[in-house]
Amino acid sequence: MCTHDTWYHLMLAEEIRQNGYKLPSKISRFLLSESITYPPLFHVLLSCLNKRHRTAIEPFTGGLLDGLVGVCLFFIAHEWGNLGVSISVLSALLFVFSPYSLGLNFSPRATLGTPRVFGQFLFFLAVLMLLLYLDTGFYYYGSAAVVLGGLIFLSSMFSSQAFAFVLVIWSLLLVSVVPLVVLLSSYLLSLLVSRGYSWHITKGHVQHLTIMAKTFWKGRFSTQHIQQRNRLDDLLNAPRQLFTNPKQVFFLFYVRNTFLIVLFQMPVIALYIYYRFSWPEALTNVPMIHLLDTLLLSGLLVFLATSTKPFLFLGEAERYMEHVSPFCCLLIGLMLSETGYLWATYWVLIFSIGLYFVNVCLFIYQVKSKNSKERERDVESILEWINTKAPQKRFAVLPHSNLNIVIPYFTDSYVLFGQWKNSSSPAIKSLKDVESDEFRRYRSSLLQRYAIDYIITANVTPTHPNLADMKNNFPVVFQNSSYYVLFCRA
Repeated sequence: MCTHDTWYHLMLAEEIRQNGYKLPSKISRFLLSESITYPPLFHVLLSCLNKRHRTAIEPFTGGLLDGLVGVCLFFIAHEWGNLGVSISVLSALLFVFSPYSLGLNFSPRATLGTPRVFGQFLFFLAVLMLLLYLDTGFYYYGSAAVVLGGLIFLSSMFSSQAFAFVLVIWSLLLVSVVPLVVLLSSYLLSLLVSRGYSWHITKGHVQHLTIMAKTFWKGRFSTQHIQQRNRLDDLLNAPRQLFTNPKQVFFLFYVRNTFLIVLFQMPVIALYIYYRFSWPEALTNVPMIHLLDTLLLSGLLVFLATSTKPFLFLGEAERYMEHVSPFCCLLIGLMLSETGYLWATYWVLIFSIGLYFVNVCLFIYQVKSKNSKERERDVESILEWINTKAPQKRFAVLPHSNLNIVIPYFTDSYVLFGQWKNSSSPAIKSLKDVESDEFRRYRSSLLQRYAIDYIITANVTPTHPNLADMKNNFPVVFQNSSYYVLFCRA
């Protein structure tokens, strides 16, 4: 229940609905909210549903959108590529059962509806229209690419990055200005449609990347598996750790090494390379082979660049390959029509389906595990206590956790949370690290300034001195196996 950022997107959708379907300048239940810079289109769509229906339907939008991409792949392969039904179905299945669709840290896209999947769906449609325009020259394909590209800038930060990076490199590889023109036209259209709001989003995006760059370059990113990606010693120690520390090897394939992630979670990439270099002469008649080759190479170059240490701050490198992987599945289907060699594809599909279901089993195991169920019960008990004993109160969740989002979504209370500016006071900035001396210095003034009624802190051992000091100074009014609630108002 409290493991990913889905609740933020649901919270923003609720804020839009309560604001009369207009974009709010900030989230009212976040005491530190100064601005909203996330692309809002997905949230606007969700706001059309009431809270009960939205909470029930939203998790399935990821699976629905991936299913639509699979259907599109089938029809494009069958109708445009003139492929038989069996090969067209095979192309679609290669995408649908790509193991990466379960995501990192066991967050299945089939049960995770966020702007990430929505942005990838729009990316696929926009680039598909651009491909058809480059192949046919029909202006309505180009117009559709511009419109869909404009929607990307209003839907997803990461997909906006992928769209920009891939199209710039693709334009260079094609020695054509068309992808660049589509990119610029899409952004200008998003500015026009949003009445300039896209510029506000862009400024927030740049600010976010600047903060991420500084954090990565100083080695302070919160998730060390991401901070320490692609280290050579991890690969060298893997054979030994397979027997001594298999969990570390598991993280190597799922989080820490982007090349292994692509190899095992997107085996269609390796299959494409195999076909491309095994039958180079036989593939000269494949429709749009040059356009698709250069598109995939563009995605691969972005992946390679963002896998290096200086550019890790640009996001998980494998996600750029996720954006172009549907076109890899399409190209494999087109290649099969020329080579006629299906066994490699069958083996990759069997491997993909097998790994996919292994991931499903691991996810179910994690969700059904005793610790996961206990933690979910603890979150539900806190929400019930707030609704019955502390409605409309102000909470500080220290250190930061997703309770900051779950509490205002399921209750009518407020939290000491939000997006603040770089120019914020040192006291507010100290909230980034509640174990720091700075937070200890500013704690009292922060609690008084924002009239905090309760502090929620994790029930962990050992406890940091700063957190232990709060427990000594404020009475515990509620606790469970995961959290303490401390009363801090006289």
